[in-house]
Amino acid sequence: MKKIFVIFILLISCTGPSDAEIQARIDEAVNEATDSTTSTTTTSTTTSTTTSTTTTTIYDSTCVDYANELIDIWDPLYVELENVFDVYGDMSSGYLTYSQGANKLFEINLRWTSLLNEVNGFTPNKENQRFHNKLLETFNNVKDSNEMAIEALDAVDPDLLGRAVSLMTVAADNLQDAVDLAPGGTIYGLRDSCP
Repeated sequence: MKKIFVIFILLISCTGPSDAEIQARIDEAVNEATDSTTSTTTTSTTTSTTTSTTTTTIYDSTCVDYANELIDIWDPLYVELENVFDVYGDMSSGYLTYSQGANKLFEINLRWTSLLNEVNGFTPNKENQRFHNKLLETFNNVKDSNEMAIEALDAVDPDLLGRAVSLMTVAADNLQDAVDLAPGGTIYGLRDSCP
């Protein structure tokens, strides 16, 4: 019985594909994979050969790229927004003079404008276009408010300062509207919702 089993094993192992046949199959599979995006049809007077193709779907990375760019810049934007509110708080508490407040807002606005220019260069996917537009509206309102407040503080114009503060309030509301448009209500929801 053992002899028959050994002969049977030897017979199976000897009749399997050779190393050359295995390599040929691997080469054929590699060729099919690399030719997956092209279709070749060869026609002659006697024979017609068609090679079937396999297509691979490549997802558009615009959504992920946009979300990652925005996430990378979000913390510096948020810090500068907090800095603006801190200047208003310090002026109302008497820790800063109007002149000092104008100088601080000027410095903040330089950094803010640089960040805003970066956001303007982002390319959102169509699903995030409304969110992006609302975000840009918000950021432009902050910039305009800062410029108005700097002018108001330099001229000691309380009416103009009141308009600057009102525009900043509108910007804060718009920011909340923008975040509400983001999937999941967070900036990270943008990336999580990408296909």
